[in-house]
Amino acid sequence: MSILTKVFLVVVVILSIALSTLSIAANSMGQNWKKAAEDWKASALAAGANERLTAVQSRLTHEQDLDKIGKLSNEKAKLQSELATLQQSLDAKTIEFGTSQGQATALTANLTGLQEQLKLVGSQFAREREFNGTLTKRNAELERRNSDLNDRVKELTTALAMANTQVRALQQQIAGNDGGSSSSGIQSYGSSSGSGVVEAFKPSVQPTAPSVTAAIRGRVTSVRGNVAGISVGSADGVMPGMKFLIYREAGSATPQYLGTVQVTHVEANEAAGTVLRTSGAIQTGDTATDEASMAMRR
Repeated sequence: MSILTKVFLVVVVILSIALSTLSIAANSMGQNWKKAAEDWKASALAAGANERLTAVQSRLTHEQDLDKIGKLSNEKAKLQSELATLQQSLDAKTIEFGTSQGQATALTANLTGLQEQLKLVGSQFAREREFNGTLTKRNAELERRNSDLNDRVKELTTALAMANTQVRALQQQIAGNDGGSSSSGIQSYGSSSGSGVVEAFKPSVQPTAPSVTAAIRGRVTSVRGNVAGISVGSADGVMPGMKFLIYREAGSATPQYLGTVQVTHVEANEAAGTVLRTSGAIQTGDTATDEASMAMRR
């Protein structure tokens, strides 16, 4: 064989191999293209289905959004209405606040005036209270003096009543002893003309004015037979032998003389004695006053 033939055969073999390769490649590519086309078709179908599903979902979402938008619109309208009402209320409150502020300013001015008046009233009240204190002191002093005067009047009235009682007793004693008893202490003198007229008794010695001492006053605490207890004792100046006049105070009426008690036993704050004479029933609570001070106060 010639070289050309060999070359030709080699070329033919190479071409055959090349054609086979190309055929195989073309066949492979065709199958790949078919598979790719099927895949693309499936993908397209899936994409279409997804698109339809998406469209349905979009419509549902759109309807829901429209429903929400409607609801939100209604809520917005309601809120706007409430806002308008609140705005009106706010305007009314603003006007009311302005009025209240004006009233508060007026009240503040009035309060300032009242505070000034209160200061004046407080000063006047302090002066009135001081004056009232002075009047209270004066009233207390006058009441004390009035009480002392009342006590003095009662003592004098009691002394007068007891003096009248004693005078009546002495008059009875004089009447009983009239007619010549020398022990009566009364002397009768005839007149120079011998007419026998009896002159009034004139004591030969004039008594000196005794010093007035404070009266010792108490109450009858007990009565047993002819023994009576009184509520004053040695701490008040009571001594054995002293005599106490017993009388009963009857309001505004003249005190009633009841009798005389002579002290026989003395304690610090109480004493007891014998009832010498009585003109009435002595009872617990009756007043007892020493006879000496009563005699000095006549």
